[in-house]
Amino acid sequence: MKNDSGPVSEKTAADSDRSVTSARPDLKSRVMREVRQGAFISLYLFVGFSVFHLYGKMILHDAGVDEWQRGLAIVNALILAKVILIVQALDLGAGLRNHRLVYSVLGHSLIFTLILIAFDIIEKAIRAILTGLPLETSIASYSGGTLLGFLTVGLAMFTWLIPLFAVQEVAKVVGGQALRDLFFSRRPNKFKLVQE
Repeated sequence: MKNDSGPVSEKTAADSDRSVTSARPDLKSRVMREVRQGAFISLYLFVGFSVFHLYGKMILHDAGVDEWQRGLAIVNALILAKVILIVQALDLGAGLRNHRLVYSVLGHSLIFTLILIAFDIIEKAIRAILTGLPLETSIASYSGGTLLGFLTVGLAMFTWLIPLFAVQEVAKVVGGQALRDLFFSRRPNKFKLVQE
C-alpha cells in the first residue's frame, strides 16, 4: 500500500498558511484603511468645527469680538481625528459591543464627547500659556465659563458625534463596502442586508 499522505498534507498545510495570511490584512491595506478612516473622521470633524466656529463668530460678532483663525478648525480636526483613531485602537468602548447597536452608538458618542471636551480644554490652556494669558482665562473662554455653557457645548458635541458613530457601528455590522455601496452607488429600490 502506498502512503500518499505526505505530499497531500504538505499541500494542505501550505494552503492553510495562505488562507491564514490572506485572512490577516497586510500592512499596506491596514495603513490605507486607517488613512481612509482618518480622512473621513477629519472631514466630519472639520465640517462640525467650522459650523461651531461660524456660529460662535456670528454670536461674538455682535459683541465685536473676533476670536478664532479659520485654519485652526482643520488643525483641530486632524489632531482630534488621530486621537479618535488611537482611542478606537485602544478599544475603550469594548464593553459596548455586547449591547444593542443604539447603546453602542450612544456610548461611543458619550465617551468621545468627554475626550474631545478634555482635548479642547487642554488646547485652550496651551494657547493661553503660549500667549501669556492666565489659565483661568482659557477656562472662562470655554463656553462662557459657566456650568450651563459647559453642558450646552457637551450636549452639542454629543449630538454631533452620534451620526459619526452610527455610521461606524453600522459599517461594522453590514461591512464597510456594503455601506459605501448603499450610499454612493446606484442601487435598486430595495436594499437587502441578507441575500436570499
